Amino acid sequence: MFFTDPERLTADSTASGPAQASDLYSYNMNTHHLSDLTPDQNEGESADVQGAIPGAGEDGSQVYVVARGVLSSTPNTETR
Repeated sequence: MFFTDPERLTADSTASGPAQASDLYSYNMNTHHLSDLTPDQNEGESADVQGAIPGAGEDGSQVYVVARGVLSSTPNTETR
């Protein structure tokens, strides 16, 4: 199960708190394991996942999100 939440639900979460920037979480119902899939790479910043999850693979191995935060250390075309 995938969901977004502005609360810090895991130790590595970078979510900002109530009504602020959200992180994307995954909850495995078989193992009861909760994971933050979008911890921001820059300390003090959040992933700021925007709105609903636009898509996911049938088996859940791929999830597509729109986020304002930095989710990768690989530079984009704007070298950010």
